[in-house]
Amino acid sequence: RDSKGVPYKSSASVPMIITWPGKIQASKTVETSYSSVDFLPTLLGLMGVDFDPNDYQGIDGSDEILSSELVSTSNQTRFFTDSKKKKWAAAVNHRYKMVVSRGEPWFFDMQLDPDELTNYFDDIQYKDVV
Repeated sequence: RDSKGVPYKSSASVPMIITWPGKIQASKTVETSYSSVDFLPTLLGLMGVDFDPNDYQGIDGSDEILSSELVSTSNQTRFFTDSKKKKWAAAVNHRYKMVVSRGEPWFFDMQLDPDELTNYFDDIQYKDVV
């Protein structure tokens, strides 16, 4: 429990498994970052329920789950914050993660460093991305 509520892989990268023969392609992998608030709108979308997206906080990811691509990566950027203690904020997309806290900012290239061990914030190669 000590590592929950922080913006790093050990806390935030939790897999979700869905099976729906004939609807969701076997071995389908969605690499897009989603959050727990996305579950309800996504499940409603998968069930074909017509709903007003303004009624829910999350994003409906059903189109991505049902797409014919075997590996799907949406280029959306998600923003997270420690709303209770206000110690950090993070922006995450399919490849990069930026974490800003009271200390040094951290920038991860999750393709090259999936364990989030290297801070690329001051690396000149990432100047345009940061």
